[in-house]
Amino acid sequence: LKKFNGTSLVTLFDACFSLRSIDISGINTVTSMSNTFQSCSSLTNVLITDTNAVTNMNSMFLSCTSLTTVPLFNTAAVTNMTSMFNACTSLTTVPLFNTVAVTGMSQMFFSCSSLQSVPAFTTNNVKTMFQMFHSCSALKNMPQFNTSSVTNMANMFQNCIMH
Repeated sequence: LKKFNGTSLVTLFDACFSLRSIDISGINTVTSMSNTFQSCSSLTNVLITDTNAVTNMNSMFLSCTSLTTVPLFNTAAVTNMTSMFNACTSLTTVPLFNTVAVTGMSQMFFSCSSLQSVPAFTTNNVKTMFQMFHSCSALKNMPQFNTSSVTNMANMFQNCIMH
């Protein structure tokens, strides 16, 4: 995807079951990537650049069950990461995203049953973390998060077995 001039990639690749790899660059006008790769169950490799204007990554990789890792991409303007990796059952790790502006992380890693660790995200502005790591049964350790602004963290670690 090159030289895209729109502002939204919402559901662009929704349910592309055979999509295995994608290079998305030249999207510097995009502000929403909500559900962009939802249910792309064969997706294993993604290269994303020029995301400096994106504010919404809600459910971006929802149910990408073959995805094991993602590269570091610009998330400095993102405020919503709710369900970003929900049901990514093969995901083992994620990079240290810039989460300074994020206010929503609920269900971000819900049912990521292969996720072993997460970096120490900046969470000073996060309001919601409910079910953030629900059913992340492979988690081995957890960094300390600043939860001073959080208003809902119900069931944050439900069905997790910390090793």
